[in-house]
Amino acid sequence: MDNNLIINIPMKRIEPDPEQTRKVFKTEHMKELVEGLEKGDQIPTIVVRPANDGKFRIIVGERYWRAAALARFETIPCEVRKDLRDRSIRQLQLQEDFHKENMNPMDLGKSWLAYMEKHEISMQQLANEIGTSYEKISYYVGLVRHLNPTLWDKVERGFVGSISAIEASLLAKITDKNRQVATYQTIIGNKVNVLQLERLINAVNESPDIPPWILMENIVSIHRPQKARPLSADSKSLVEHIGDFNKCLQNVNLKSLLDEEGGFWPDLYRNDLISQLDAMIDMIYKVRGELTSRRPV
Repeated sequence: MDNNLIINIPMKRIEPDPEQTRKVFKTEHMKELVEGLEKGDQIPTIVVRPANDGKFRIIVGERYWRAAALARFETIPCEVRKDLRDRSIRQLQLQEDFHKENMNPMDLGKSWLAYMEKHEISMQQLANEIGTSYEKISYYVGLVRHLNPTLWDKVERGFVGSISAIEASLLAKITDKNRQVATYQTIIGNKVNVLQLERLINAVNESPDIPPWILMENIVSIHRPQKARPLSADSKSLVEHIGDFNKCLQNVNLKSLLDEEGGFWPDLYRNDLISQLDAMIDMIYKVRGELTSRRPV
């Protein structure tokens, strides 16, 4: 077989590269590819190299191979490369990830860091090899080096509790990695803009003994239901009781109070919510009593 030969290869004879760092392929992008292929779009040629047992291993184009599999293609056009060494293969994969694949920031940083360590090169050398800037290499590699690993899968995955790359880079500035997690838990259930988050990060570093959620109280106004007031002993009309109940419901903003990621919410909010719910229960019984007393015999 000649080098750089382009042929159609059966899908079952092709396998992904187990050393490829990218593991997550965004559903919406894959869906668009599959729908296009099913409508007749031409699939780009992927790059492969011979492997064992008559199979071929993907160098570049795993996303298209996966889309073709979902579209039930039997074969896929491949450029077969036999002339590439391992380092050249990884360079091509890194270039594809950065320039074409819109890769997750943490996966990108991990792949760059692993490549640098394996080949003992600097960030500037890596930037030259894959065609980007030193600043971008430093940014993504810095995320991997300084962010708590437990937060890696929270960065721009599109899952519940995800954070942006900008938010992750700010959290990575917290010197105590355990405090990074506590600060993440504090911001994830509340609307915090970048400026407020920067102020919170500075406060967390400057006051290591104070919980982040307390520090945030001084930075951002968090919506909390007002302290429930005891019901008046004065007799109220049914309409007034129902009106009070509706106002109470409006004050209990569960979405802003509860952390969707794991049930984290400070006792301060918990106590306010319990107090408000107790008042609501009293109102329910009051309204129920009014309705029962007015029911025809």
